[in-house]
Amino acid sequence: FSNSTERYYLIPSLLQDAWADETPGYKCVFDFSKLYLPDGVFTRLCSLLIQCNVDAMKRSGVLLHEPMVFSNAVFVEMGPEWLIQLLKHPNKLELRILDQRFAARSLR
Repeated sequence: FSNSTERYYLIPSLLQDAWADETPGYKCVFDFSKLYLPDGVFTRLCSLLIQCNVDAMKRSGVLLHEPMVFSNAVFVEMGPEWLIQLLKHPNKLELRILDQRFAARSLR
């Protein structure tokens, strides 16, 4: 992403629904079981995380892993060893931070 002048577009309907990982990490769960999870919220959060990844690469000049995007999950590296996972479940969103050193900074 960082060295390219091409534009990329995220088209949610074309993504594969292929993630059921139980990677250990620090979790923040947004439970919508008593309400409903509005359409588009997950996709919007995915887009924001990907933009943060691109911005972090531009700011630091460090080449980070490209985000992995599925219809029900996104995995983004925000800095070296700073990995964030956002997972969509039927009635909840789950944010996972894989390293304790970055947990507090990830929720800002």
